[in-house]
Amino acid sequence: MEHLRVEREDVKLAKRLFYMGFLGLPLVWLLNLLTFQEKWRKGTVAEDARDFSVYIQGSLLGFLAAVVAVTAWVAVFQINPNAFESLWVVAVDDW
Repeated sequence: MEHLRVEREDVKLAKRLFYMGFLGLPLVWLLNLLTFQEKWRKGTVAEDARDFSVYIQGSLLGFLAAVVAVTAWVAVFQINPNAFESLWVVAVDDW
């Protein structure tokens, strides 16, 4: 088994992917988690790479928050779509 070590380059990439998730791309947070999953769990962190866990945990929380928000949004509009009729910009009565 190879020795997993988190280096400064890993932290740079994790940081970039973390901030890209805020641009409306929550799947990038999932990509960040999947890319660094093994190093996050089993790896050792170099002295100059201490922020690695912050970016990976932030990606985890961001992705989970996005999944919960989208699921809630879909559930609300699927359960009772007529309750939001007055909020639509264009209401067509002939449909």
